[in-house]
Amino acid sequence: MLSNIRLHILPSFTLLLLLVLGASPVHAAIDPPGVLNPTHRAELNTLLEKAQAKAGQNLNRYAIDDLNSFDKLLDSFSALEIKDSIKLLELEYRQSTGGRSDELAAKRLSIDELTKAKFTNQNRYNQLIRKAGIAFAAWFVIIIILLQLRKRHLRRQGKLLEESSAKLASQTTRTDFGKKYILTNKKIKPSLEKINRSAESLSQNFQGSNNLLTGIEPEVTKKIAEEIKAFEHQAGTELRISSYLASLESDPSSEKQTVDINSICDTAVEIAMRGGSFIIPPEVLSISKDLEKNLPKINVIPEAINALLLNILSNSLMALRAKYDEGVKGYQPKIVVSTRILPRFLQIRIRDNGDGIPKEHIDKVMQEFYSLRTAEKSAGLGLTDSLKIVGEPHKSELKLESIAGDGTDIYIKFFLS
Repeated sequence: MLSNIRLHILPSFTLLLLLVLGASPVHAAIDPPGVLNPTHRAELNTLLEKAQAKAGQNLNRYAIDDLNSFDKLLDSFSALEIKDSIKLLELEYRQSTGGRSDELAAKRLSIDELTKAKFTNQNRYNQLIRKAGIAFAAWFVIIIILLQLRKRHLRRQGKLLEESSAKLASQTTRTDFGKKYILTNKKIKPSLEKINRSAESLSQNFQGSNNLLTGIEPEVTKKIAEEIKAFEHQAGTELRISSYLASLESDPSSEKQTVDINSICDTAVEIAMRGGSFIIPPEVLSISKDLEKNLPKINVIPEAINALLLNILSNSLMALRAKYDEGVKGYQPKIVVSTRILPRFLQIRIRDNGDGIPKEHIDKVMQEFYSLRTAEKSAGLGLTDSLKIVGEPHKSELKLESIAGDGTDIYIKFFLS
């Protein structure tokens, strides 16, 4: 507090001294820094003039009081003008920098938005990259799978082609063999016809010469009659087989004939027995017949029914051979061909004790070219052709029953009108 008083007294004494000496302090008093307001200057000048007037009257004490008032007023005006100047400067600063602050705020907002947009776009880009990677991987896997499936399909088709080629070669070989067999049959058929006529003539002559055989023992006569009858039957069978083979040389007939099914079965069994001897040793193979007598004759295409029975018998022989090759102890290959007359139909049954058909293959063996055996042993046409023969020209039905390892039964039913 004392320091403040000293600071104010010192300028007052200085001014008073100047006034006493006759100097004019007005000019110095109105130039202090920070006092620029004309009103403030006027008030300060008034106080100086009063102090000068009092100093001129030697009223120094009152002059000093005025000078002290001058100092206080000067400090007050200086502080006030400095404060106003600072406010003015702050206002000018705010006015001059306000636009830049708004601009900076807008820039900051823009930067924030761009940063967010960049982050969002980066996330989208990363997601797109991931999706593209997943899509490419999925596409690549699909392509690999398709290529594998195609490769597997091609392998399967190649295998089928090889099997079909082998079956075709087998069929071609059989066809060539059949042509040679038919050609040979064509040459011997006239001789068989002569033998058959001779057998029929011998049988008739023997029956008409009973009165000439009175001196021969009955047992011998009976034996001769049986031999002649067997010879006649064998000659007739050979001629039927020859006629059937000759019919294969021309296009199959499509006209039905009223025939005895037992006679067709006889022919088929004879051919099967002879063909079977090339597959299974004849001393082991047994093909027997159980034909019902007095069957009614039915309308069929004889060549077609012969082919039907031979197809089935051929399959049975192959099944017998497969089981025979297994070396089962005590196994005797057997085929039984039987006929029966039932209330609504006439039935042919072909039973074999071969290796049978597994349950999962039952529905497939009827498909064309499907076979359980290799192409060299089967062309896969037996049951397929049999179905065509049964289904197309005849009012008939083919049914198959089989147990793996226990043989197969095939029923052919001709429905009676």
